[in-house]
Amino acid sequence: MSKEPGGDDPFRGPPGGAARENPAGSEAVDEEDGWFVCKACGRKIARLADRMADGDGGKRTCANPHGLVFTILLFRAAPGCMTAGAAQSAFTWFPGHCWRVALCAGCLAHLGWRYEGGSLFFGLIEGALRETG
Repeated sequence: MSKEPGGDDPFRGPPGGAARENPAGSEAVDEEDGWFVCKACGRKIARLADRMADGDGGKRTCANPHGLVFTILLFRAAPGCMTAGAAQSAFTWFPGHCWRVALCAGCLAHLGWRYEGGSLFFGLIEGALRETG
């Protein structure tokens, strides 16, 4: 597991909610922008605009081999996440895609999984996130 080095954290709002550059530097990020944040620490995880919509509304309920049930939301990107471990194909919920554990890059809370294959996307646990904006 590795975390990007650097002093400024682009996913934590400055005092007073002033606008600032996003990690890619291509647009300003305002506190009014819609985000899903980590429930544990408040770090910005994924933009509402990156939520994937499909026939199921970009929401799935899945069970792992241990019988734990997760409701996940699908996102094209989740810049506030980091991944841990090697890509796994066993027990994938999305055929043709391997998964890696996705953690909050701020507090390391388990937020879901990153899927890699024909496409790259995130399945994030609904209960681990809070919607803002």
